[in-house]
Amino acid sequence: MVCGPAVITQAVLTLNASWNDLLWPLLMTNSPEKRMLSNGVSFFIGQDTEMYGPAFAAGVISVIPLLLVFIFAQKYFVSSIVASGIKG
Repeated sequence: MVCGPAVITQAVLTLNASWNDLLWPLLMTNSPEKRMLSNGVSFFIGQDTEMYGPAFAAGVISVIPLLLVFIFAQKYFVSSIVASGIKG
């Protein structure tokens, strides 16, 4: 399938964009239990609180799922780049 790597690459990039989205989940939810992980990380550093250690630890933990998705989809990224460079 020729378009498979491109579709998987787009899916991974879309997942990354929605995983890191901060404003939309903050506006759409009214309870902290239903918010995304990135919203929880943003509450560590605010106007009255400055907890840099827990914020950095939560940032590293929030990157782990995206890193795992990228590791499993890396061969599709590479084949997508290789396929785009071939001139027919």
